[in-house]
Amino acid sequence: MSMKKVLGLAVLIAAFVVVGASRANAATAQELQDQINALLAQIGSLQGGSSTSCYSFTRDLTVGSQGADVTALQNYLAAKGYFNVAATGYFGAITAQAAAAWQSANGVMPSVGYFGAISRAKYNSMCSVSVPPTTGDDDDDDFSTNNGDEASLTDYDTKDGSDTSLEEGQTDAEVLDFEFDVEDSDVEVQRVQVNFEFTGTATGEDKPWRAFDGAHLLMDGDEVASIDNVDEEDTWSDEGTDEWSLRFNNVGEVVKDGETGQFTIALDVQDSVDGSGTASANEWTVSIDTDSVRALDQAGIDQYTGDSSDTVTGVTIDEAGQNDELNVTESDNDVDSTVFDVETTETSDWMTIGTMQLAADGDLQLNDVRFDISAANGSDTYDGLVNDVQILIDGQEYNDFTVNNSTSATGTLVFDLSDEDVVINDGDEVDVEVQVEFKALTGNYDEGDNIVLNASSTGVDSWDVEGAESGENLDSTQLKGSYEGEVHSVRSSGIAITLGDVSGTDAAPVGGDEAQADFWIEFTVQAFGENFWVAKGAAVDTTPDGTDGVEYAIETDSDVASTTASVSDALTPIGSSSTGDSSYGYKVSEGTSRTFKLQVSFDATGTGTAGYYHAQIYGIDYDDDSAGGSPAYVSTGLEDFQTEDDYVSNADTAN
Repeated sequence: MSMKKVLGLAVLIAAFVVVGASRANAATAQELQDQINALLAQIGSLQGGSSTSCYSFTRDLTVGSQGADVTALQNYLAAKGYFNVAATGYFGAITAQAAAAWQSANGVMPSVGYFGAISRAKYNSMCSVSVPPTTGDDDDDDFSTNNGDEASLTDYDTKDGSDTSLEEGQTDAEVLDFEFDVEDSDVEVQRVQVNFEFTGTATGEDKPWRAFDGAHLLMDGDEVASIDNVDEEDTWSDEGTDEWSLRFNNVGEVVKDGETGQFTIALDVQDSVDGSGTASANEWTVSIDTDSVRALDQAGIDQYTGDSSDTVTGVTIDEAGQNDELNVTESDNDVDSTVFDVETTETSDWMTIGTMQLAADGDLQLNDVRFDISAANGSDTYDGLVNDVQILIDGQEYNDFTVNNSTSATGTLVFDLSDEDVVINDGDEVDVEVQVEFKALTGNYDEGDNIVLNASSTGVDSWDVEGAESGENLDSTQLKGSYEGEVHSVRSSGIAITLGDVSGTDAAPVGGDEAQADFWIEFTVQAFGENFWVAKGAAVDTTPDGTDGVEYAIETDSDVASTTASVSDALTPIGSSSTGDSSYGYKVSEGTSRTFKLQVSFDATGTGTAGYYHAQIYGIDYDDDSAGGSPAYVSTGLEDFQTEDDYVSNADTAN
């Protein structure tokens, strides 16, 4: 065409813009822009392809499509010699034939005239201006090869999604997963139909448009299609008694040859669903029926898959908050059994006696939490031991609480959080750290008295927790778990013990004699308040008395002490020696620590019983007098001071 004709078209566009602006009631701004783009594309094609020749196609075009983008495609195909009639804006058989010829000439497979994501990508790559992809487009929309083979869709499988117990107002609930393998050719998934069968008991609530708000199709976790007007009856197709279907059209996602297509159906639930408060009242079976997935292969043949017998049953809709749960457990950050360093004449610093973990299923608001603090010695009371308490929830301090039974050994604390807006989000885990300020020791309690934190299951059942969205309080079936803390002791002076390496070996230490084994346990002693001496020696004894050094036992794997086999033992310090050691014990200076190793040789030859055994420490003796004149001992918090089990024979097999 001559430049004069091209200029004539340009003048026509200018006139069209002026007239279009005065007739805003005849077309939307977008429609006018689409028509301008189509004319620009025609000019560009007449010029042989200039920077103005690119049209941004944003949807799939096929037989029956109408609009300015169809006109632009027809003009483009005409410029390339494939479309020999006037552009009409209607995609008919002639347009499909022209598109198929263009596809075949440019390596677009299948070459069937369907102008979809693959054709758009090819058009954009041939265009002289880079056209940004529409939302969600990526390289996976392209066929990886152009072999033109017919595909097979095999090994279809439906699985329950991650959430089949739904609540009012819930969004993006993944109720069904399905997958299939693709062989011999890439395929472009074009349609997915989902069937819903009502299996509930609520009269008059058997219509899906009264239950659901939206539906989403995900591929590999990313949304690729959605239906928004699910709450409208016209969106659904009646498939028979109590059964309806939804259809995702123009999906346009490619699954490559040799790969598995993995998809998910997710649903949005309406805010108010009648019958949701009754068990099984609003219940559905969801499926991808036989041939409900349609995909186009590189030979241009539609392939189908699905399985009407492979269903997700029991998809229920409950009242908002009905599936909320709070679970209380021991935190990974919980403290081990500890000797707390208290003052004789003034209150102590804040000391952590336990840390619970709260796990939320649903967004939850804590209005109060309850737990017990016990003075574990029979003669002590909560009031006599504790001056003040605070809790830290995710590091934030809270101190508004009341105490019940404070004059008894166990005080029950209730922390009021109703004005604090403490919310745990769905799926989150938070720590509740309980800190105590101890009273002065003198006149209130004794050296070595104990304290323990507990939150029993019945106590947790009484916590005031509500759904942050529903505003409904959780009942006892939704409040789960418990916490049982370690027993701690309090001293103004004394020792604190921490466990080190533990080990046990059979046979090797005694030249292949399987009737003998060596066990050892390392531990560190820290002195505070003054100097202390750890008593030398060791003895088989489960009842500490302050004089043996380390009391231990050799036990079976059932924790039954063995009394028939012979043992030899030694307690030795590790590292540098202290000049203050005495005949009674090993010195640990105030503010320092010292590590020790208990080694036990166990011989079951003849008199012992073959089986699995371990060593267990029951007590560690010490004194603030180097001569051992007033010995004391630590016997609590030693449960983990134990080796692993080793097998020991009662027959000597040494060579």
